[in-house]
Amino acid sequence: MANEKHSFFQLLFFTLFCTTILVRGSRVVQMAETTFKFKDISKRLLIGSVVPICTYNECKGCKHKCTAMQVPVQGNDPVNSPYRYKCVCSR
Repeated sequence: MANEKHSFFQLLFFTLFCTTILVRGSRVVQMAETTFKFKDISKRLLIGSVVPICTYNECKGCKHKCTAMQVPVQGNDPVNSPYRYKCVCSR
């Protein structure tokens, strides 16, 4: 009788130990996914919220991709200067 009780507690301890390892492992994966999402969100947090889409006329002379970039209004003090968007040719 005592031997059966002893094996029952060993089995119970083993299952609890394994479940804690599994739960801890799943939390690590969730933490990695949330940090990746914050990196994606930080790209959209440009001044003035969402980056505008360049029109056909603004990208007329570009041979390759044309993207909107933040450009300081006053070039001599870019930290304290307001920004505007300008379409720039890539490459």
